[in-house]
Amino acid sequence: MMIMHEMDKKMDTMKMTKDIDQDFSMMMIIHHQIAIDMAKEMLNSGKDTTLKHMAQKMIEMQSEEISKLQAFINGHMNVPHNVNEEQHMQLMMSMGKMARQADLELFTGNIDNDFATLMIPHHQSAMDMAEIEVHFGQDSIPINMAAKIKVDQQMEIEELQQWLLDHRK
Repeated sequence: MMIMHEMDKKMDTMKMTKDIDQDFSMMMIIHHQIAIDMAKEMLNSGKDTTLKHMAQKMIEMQSEEISKLQAFINGHMNVPHNVNEEQHMQLMMSMGKMARQADLELFTGNIDNDFATLMIPHHQSAMDMAEIEVHFGQDSIPINMAAKIKVDQQMEIEELQQWLLDHRK
């Protein structure tokens, strides 16, 4: 939870441009970095080999996506921005929803269980942000990345849910 709260702080202090493509990319970088940090904690402290494998895969995939998102941002800085307050508010609301959901989860103190439990709403919020980008985005690079994020995160949610079901006590 401390890692999740760090993301909340970073999101709250991030300077928004109100350009949906730019803001989505900046927010997703922070979001992915938090997932990487949580996955590293899983690798360091977790016991379950299936979850450790999933954590390693998350680190690799999301690190690659961070690099692509950063490259987009670097090339997009001087592009005129299309400001749309509604799109901006939807993006911000999706992040707030994730923070509230994560705070409602019941944690057991078992890192394996808690990692799987927390990653589900984390991934769902990535899918929510990605859906906003797919719907409102202007640039094909982040739109295509968002579409891929939706598919990848849904697949991981299903794997995490199955793990939780298989490991009920």
